[in-house]
Amino acid sequence: SWYLDDQFVEIKDELLPQLTLDIKANIRTSQHSKGCWEVHRTQDAAARGGRSIVAATSIRPGQMIIATGSVKPFFRCVHNRVASTTCATCATKVADASTRCKNCAAVYCSENCQQGDQLHPLCCEHLAGLQDRIGEWLRSKKVDACLLDINLCRQLVMLYCAATASDSQLTAVQLLESGWTQLSKTPQQHTTNKYATCSQLAHEVTGAPVQLLQDFAGILHCNSFEISNSEGEQVGIELFPAPISFFNHSCFPNAIRTEDGAVKAISNIQQGEEICISYIKELHFPTIKRQPLLEDHYFFSCQCCRCSSDERITCDALLHGFKCQAQTADGATCNRINYIPPEPNAGALVCLKCSTTITQSHQESLQQEAQQVGKECAQIIDMLTESLTDENVDSAESALQELEAVLESAPQIDCMNYIWKDTLQHLWLGYTAIGKSHCATQFSRQLLQLMDCVLPVFHPMKGSHLAKSLSPLGGAYQQCHK
Repeated sequence: SWYLDDQFVEIKDELLPQLTLDIKANIRTSQHSKGCWEVHRTQDAAARGGRSIVAATSIRPGQMIIATGSVKPFFRCVHNRVASTTCATCATKVADASTRCKNCAAVYCSENCQQGDQLHPLCCEHLAGLQDRIGEWLRSKKVDACLLDINLCRQLVMLYCAATASDSQLTAVQLLESGWTQLSKTPQQHTTNKYATCSQLAHEVTGAPVQLLQDFAGILHCNSFEISNSEGEQVGIELFPAPISFFNHSCFPNAIRTEDGAVKAISNIQQGEEICISYIKELHFPTIKRQPLLEDHYFFSCQCCRCSSDERITCDALLHGFKCQAQTADGATCNRINYIPPEPNAGALVCLKCSTTITQSHQESLQQEAQQVGKECAQIIDMLTESLTDENVDSAESALQELEAVLESAPQIDCMNYIWKDTLQHLWLGYTAIGKSHCATQFSRQLLQLMDCVLPVFHPMKGSHLAKSLSPLGGAYQQCHK
């Protein structure tokens, strides 16, 4: 159903033909949308990881690119803080942890999930020994406790066990790009030291070479996906082989990876066009805020349409969210949220309508004002959450009104500003919870306006938002009808 370019094997010469044959044989037996994509070597291999997924035919929105379950992860590891209440296989919340491994304490929601965990027999003893070794290190004060990341240690042990299950499995893992070299050269010394410490601990538990484990740490850093339970809580990570790991990033993606591991198109994709997903959730951030996230974690400077085209100016102006307060010839206020976000050392913001500039000092005062308002909103949101938890409608409504008042106290900062997203979300959900549908609809529209700016037309986040917005209104309508 797909092929690897002949040039593709040049990415890692030592892997060569057997791996290509193994992957092709495995993928042909899966349930992909046959023939809709190919793997290509990218021209800018250093910046783009050396390969990309390209559409072999035209793909329509909603079309399955990678089917659910057709590519199995190397491993799935739940976070230590929820390991006692989360199924190690399917990551669902477990009310009764009766199905538990007596050795490593892994929890399962059913016997089927326990029997389906094929990696467990390989890593059970190591995971059990890991807990003891961590205790020894902490008691002896062998290392600084802040450098011991229990989750990373567990992930390294599980990845090592998965990779060494067979020669072909190890080769498939090593095909993934490791960020260890870049990590060791960055100024993020704490991260580097933490990864080195955890690699050393995993070495003592498994006996694996430290350098191999450090490479694995770099692979996890750049290639792992977060997993969530049914309540949306992040409960662990999983690592996939090719082709899932070969999708490059775009801040305006034409495909998404769903919670069940599938990859679906969310835009019309033309033949020969690269298929991209987003590596980050902060798509509502302007470019100057998104770029550091990608550079710090994935070691590349994004050159997608949102980061490099003329559309960036318009979109970032909205997300920067500062209204121009200059007076026009007729005495009115310009009031447009169309400032150009500052380039490095630019020193000023410029209104695209009236060309008024804001000095660096004024810009800094606006940023400080936004941060102060953000802190006030965060305090009120805490009160709101407590009121909603206690089902105190009057207290919740009072908190919501106070939240609105804080936003109105900063007239030069528009609601489209990226820092307001969480506040708008709480206003929408809060008014929905207390049955104020008119107010809820107002903030639902503002959120949807923000989504229209940063997401493709068919992004499921929009559909999910609309469904949640309409469901309480639909319920109220049905109640009235009865």
